[in-house]
Amino acid sequence: MKAETTPSGRIYQDSNFVVSEFADAILEGLIGMEDQIDREPLIVFVKIKDKNWNRYFLNGAIGFWENWQETEVDQSEAHIDEVVYVDYMDKYALHDKTIKTVECKNAQISLTFTDGSQFILKEVAPENPDSASEVLYIAP
Repeated sequence: MKAETTPSGRIYQDSNFVVSEFADAILEGLIGMEDQIDREPLIVFVKIKDKNWNRYFLNGAIGFWENWQETEVDQSEAHIDEVVYVDYMDKYALHDKTIKTVECKNAQISLTFTDGSQFILKEVAPENPDSASEVLYIAP
């Protein structure tokens, strides 16, 4: 694996940002950590070719993007945390997709693919600081 060039930890914490190092990258993994009861997405883990797993989430209309140098998504304590892990690559048939852009804007984080499709993590009610999140997939 190539050495990481991105710093570790929280990379972005803002209402608007672009993750430029993910542009024109091949998607290798997309996993959601969802609440076990209401299935609200809490964190999305994303992996591109030659990079470690990154994670992102929304809170109070602010987007967060982190890189903790994880080489795998640890699902071993899901039962303790009362969460489930969902393979969004399988659920939305995202295999062999190339990311065109990744951006946070208007209380949502969007992965736009070169075929025009989009994977979006958004707040249901961005005007409410305690809003739940949801995932949308928009086909090309």
